[in-house]
Amino acid sequence: MEYVLLTRILMESNPLDEIKAAIAKYPIDHVFRKKCEMAVAVREERPFDAIRIAVELNGGNAVARFIAEQIERAFQARNSLRDSDRYYILQEFRKNGGKFTMDDQKAIATYLGVPLKNVQARISHLRCYE
Repeated sequence: MEYVLLTRILMESNPLDEIKAAIAKYPIDHVFRKKCEMAVAVREERPFDAIRIAVELNGGNAVARFIAEQIERAFQARNSLRDSDRYYILQEFRKNGGKFTMDDQKAIATYLGVPLKNVQARISHLRCYE
């Protein structure tokens, strides 16, 4: 029965609002509620929340916690530029003569999949050594 309910949570045709309302009726520390919350996290594409809940269910095992932290880091947005990103920004810098509009910077950040502030910092760095 439990597996059927968890499978239904993962099905896109079932509304999440109703599922969350039903889950809320269980006590916070109830194992079935945690399993349901984990299934909801998977459906909402929140992998590190699902892993965090799994670690809690596992009793906070140190190895499981370490693995969860490593997976969470893998899913987080990159905070630094790779060499290939720096090279791409340098090529764009040379092509545009060092002049970038905000839209240009946003386009580069989106293309590289990095935060805008990292692109802006790299452009500022290149301007210092121009």
